[in-house]
Amino acid sequence: MPRTSPTSPSTGTGTLDGRADEDHWWPWKQQSNGHGGVLETEHRDELFEMAENGVPVEQRGFGADSELRPNFVQFYDSSSILVRSPIRRCG
Repeated sequence: MPRTSPTSPSTGTGTLDGRADEDHWWPWKQQSNGHGGVLETEHRDELFEMAENGVPVEQRGFGADSELRPNFVQFYDSSSILVRSPIRRCG
């Protein structure tokens, strides 16, 4: 996508679709950690705890086998973002 200047907004329409289904992302919400919880929650809670304790971002690594989902939307080098009337798809 072409970069725009701060005074030149980009506009458009589209659909945000994370493509979650029974094979992608949803199973992580149920995968047992072997201790009565689920892996995704365990890893997410650990990440939140690291942030609360001031652990530098560079040290908050979990590795390729972690069950943390990537950001769905991440705006880069942006300000004054407006997402209006998003469409949410489930399945």
